[in-house]
Amino acid sequence: MTTTTPSFLRRSGAGLHVTNVSQFLASSYADPVGPSEEHRGWVLGQDDVKRMFGGAPDLGAIFLFNKQRETQRVCPACRRVYRVGEGVAGTHLQTSSSERQEQELSGICSYPCAVVMGAADVMGKSADELHQQDYDRIMERSPLPEGLKFFRVPHGEEEKFGGVQVIFGTQEDYENIKEEFARSRST
Repeated sequence: MTTTTPSFLRRSGAGLHVTNVSQFLASSYADPVGPSEEHRGWVLGQDDVKRMFGGAPDLGAIFLFNKQRETQRVCPACRRVYRVGEGVAGTHLQTSSSERQEQELSGICSYPCAVVMGAADVMGKSADELHQQDYDRIMERSPLPEGLKFFRVPHGEEEKFGGVQVIFGTQEDYENIKEEFARSRST
């Protein structure tokens, strides 16, 4: 029995790739939102996250999809549909490998895709392991519109920012948030 591949997917030697993100998300091929509070929490903040990806709505939808699902991911670089732990062409990744960690964190499926996305230098690192220079290197390859930027709160100062590790916005936004948290701590 032969199954036809839906028009929103493309088959390759590496697996299925999404060709139309909105159709994929509306289909039964997309896993439902994961059961944990963390997964469901990403549903609530969708509008703010989508605004971050204003010029690339498909990338924003993929980012949210990856954060909302337990193990199914769509790679933002090659658009391959896979499960965390699946390497390219059916290989399995070690639990402690940086590729697998990156799959869980961002949805990037492999080292070559991390290179394409400009994230090879930080592959497998969580936000608390990154420094401002890491964010700057990533953003050099994929600039954001209108002076927007990711700012890494200095290590050890996260509590001063209400536990936040990364701030997305302009330099002015960063300074305003910094001042706001400083004022709130002094009162």
